[in-house]
Amino acid sequence: MRQHRELVVALLTANVVDAEADPDDASVTDAFARPLARLERFTRREMAGRGLIGDPTIAVRATFGMVMAMAVLDDWFFSGVSRRPSHAVVTAGMTELVVHGITGTR
Repeated sequence: MRQHRELVVALLTANVVDAEADPDDASVTDAFARPLARLERFTRREMAGRGLIGDPTIAVRATFGMVMAMAVLDDWFFSGVSRRPSHAVVTAGMTELVVHGITGTR
């Protein structure tokens, strides 16, 4: 997403414009919904198999939102930060947050 951030922003913009023009047309929204539903099914199976609690519906979408926001808006998020972390460090931090939560407990 970072590599194609302009395309992501264009898709988001198109979704807003399309929704205003035709509220019944959800083609862009549906394009996001299908892969998220597949990821949710996978996450639900993995969580159940590992005895983990939580809501996979929310977890998948919150994680996707974090990834998309960091890829597209990272210039905003790290503006004013004295030492901007590398993309690898940001990715590792997001992975740690998703896997172990904000407490960092394992």
